[in-house]
Amino acid sequence: MSGIAAIFNLDGRPADRRLLTAMLDTIPYRGPDWVQMYVEGPVGLGYASMHTTPEAITEVQPRVRDGLCALLDGRIDNRDELQALLEGKKIRPRDSTDIELVACAYEAWGEDAPEKIIGDFALVVWDSRRRELFCARDAAGIRPLYYWADGATFMCASELHQLLENPGVPRSVNEGMLGEFLVRGYFNREETLFAEVAHLKAAHFIRVSACGVARRRYFDLQPDARIRLANDDEYAACFLDLLRKSVACRMRSDGPIVADLSGGLDSSTIVSIAAEHLAGENVGTRFEALSLAHPDFRMDENAYIDDVVSSTGVAARKLAASDPALDECIEQVRRYRDVPDVPNGAARGYGKYFAREGHPRVRLSGIGGDEWLWGSLFIYADFIRAGRIGDLIRCFRSDQRLHRTDPECLSPFSILVGYGLRPLAPQMLRRARRAMRGRLAGWFPLTDGFARRVDLEDRLASPTRRCESFAQSEMYRYFDETWARHPVWYTERWNASMGVEGRYPFYDRRLVEFLFAIPEEQRMRDGQVRYLHRQAMRGILPESVRTRTSKAEFSVTFESALDAMGGERLFHSLAIVDNGWVSADAIAGAWRRMKAARLSDLHEYSRLAFALWNIFAIELWFQVIVMGHEPYAELRDLSAAARRTA
Repeated sequence: MSGIAAIFNLDGRPADRRLLTAMLDTIPYRGPDWVQMYVEGPVGLGYASMHTTPEAITEVQPRVRDGLCALLDGRIDNRDELQALLEGKKIRPRDSTDIELVACAYEAWGEDAPEKIIGDFALVVWDSRRRELFCARDAAGIRPLYYWADGATFMCASELHQLLENPGVPRSVNEGMLGEFLVRGYFNREETLFAEVAHLKAAHFIRVSACGVARRRYFDLQPDARIRLANDDEYAACFLDLLRKSVACRMRSDGPIVADLSGGLDSSTIVSIAAEHLAGENVGTRFEALSLAHPDFRMDENAYIDDVVSSTGVAARKLAASDPALDECIEQVRRYRDVPDVPNGAARGYGKYFAREGHPRVRLSGIGGDEWLWGSLFIYADFIRAGRIGDLIRCFRSDQRLHRTDPECLSPFSILVGYGLRPLAPQMLRRARRAMRGRLAGWFPLTDGFARRVDLEDRLASPTRRCESFAQSEMYRYFDETWARHPVWYTERWNASMGVEGRYPFYDRRLVEFLFAIPEEQRMRDGQVRYLHRQAMRGILPESVRTRTSKAEFSVTFESALDAMGGERLFHSLAIVDNGWVSADAIAGAWRRMKAARLSDLHEYSRLAFALWNIFAIELWFQVIVMGHEPYAELRDLSAAARRTA
């Protein structure tokens, strides 16, 4: 998890070395090994290095040679394939580092280079021959890259707050993004809370020259993609082979590796396959699983964790989960110029472990499995459109046990209408229904005037892409929209601050392409979600984990965190209420309904707890960053007094 900083003055002014230094100084946790800069005329590139692979130990960045100056925060996973392609172009890398492969790829294919690269990356290349700056992000958007441009200057960096070291970057509030965050709690694909600072979209590149800034998508899932194999065993074997390869390339490390182990299907799968890989390779890499012990019964997965540990023989460490402190949240806002971390992340409780000297720099995670493997109820609409009414009836009947445990607590009739009939309605009718329903006016505590002013209904409408099936279209939205990756966004930011690199096998591009193209019946069948995953993991996962149908419920962490920091008093006299963005009465009602729904209505409880946390997060950001205030002084004094008494 290294760091990037770049400045390009399009008007020819010399790049400001002091500004570049300041941008790197704000991310010391990304550069524990060394920091280096290249400044030449209007261009300045800076790199903060954290080694996580054997090859990275000998690399030098910025890599300057033959008119190219290149930076890479990332890891290349198709190294052998890429080297073979380069040999076909008569280009021979001078060493085995990933940055050398990236620079050679750009030399060979120019702006088409990112499409040839598989892995997690953000890259920047200054081409002095063309007088162009080229920037790109990986297909899944794992590694971040923020940018700002005003016609005279272009800047990009690994973290948003690096750009704000330039006093010329405007701090104006992006009200539309603020509204999205309050409702959905995750970032737009490219916008940020600052109106003029953007996030480079996943699978996109930017080309910057004196002519301006041009952006283009270089990779996309193909809507007509189909993979049809002979039987279930072949699908399971192909999936398992791809998953093993995905884990193996993420085990390339120059030191110890840790992996999250929650006891769920995803993390248990990654730990089991990683342990299998290390045993098969007979290497001495130290590998350890980390788990959090939660006091609430709805988050207790100790039995499943213990079964995985017993099955794999991995070393395991259980850490106590903790609520964030108010001062900690305010400090995060001040450091990142952004909202604080969510309290339900696996990182809660890991702080002391990763703060110790010599901690592992590589952390495996099972994030992403639900998105690609869970299955979609939109298969009902596909059956209806194809006239397969018998299949619809059989599937619907077998899915009744799934419906009864659905966290949304919808009736079977509502599920059939919502997932079977609504997608078949013309788009105009769906829009009319949405307008009549007034979906934002329900439990969201936004004011109607604010929602209308920023056209929030349109901002939240997901653009649909016609794929082979409605179920496949839903999976495409998971891939294309940032909301499916917001757990990665929070986790990656926390990882960076702790000096650890997150790796996510379920986000491997090759694996996602395979899962996107298989029949939906491989994901959901006979009332069972994740059918393919469960079939492939026979004999690898403990049966208690492989066949489990429950999931831990982490919404209580939002309520617990809010209560620990002041409870309902956090929502008194809010600046965002004074600004007309949210309603004080609606917030008070949401708090009461959340408390009442804790044991009676899980869906209501979850969404209200999440919404209230987002309100708190935006209030902190607005007061600290926009208004320059010290928020919640009274609550912070009470908290400090309680700690002194304890």
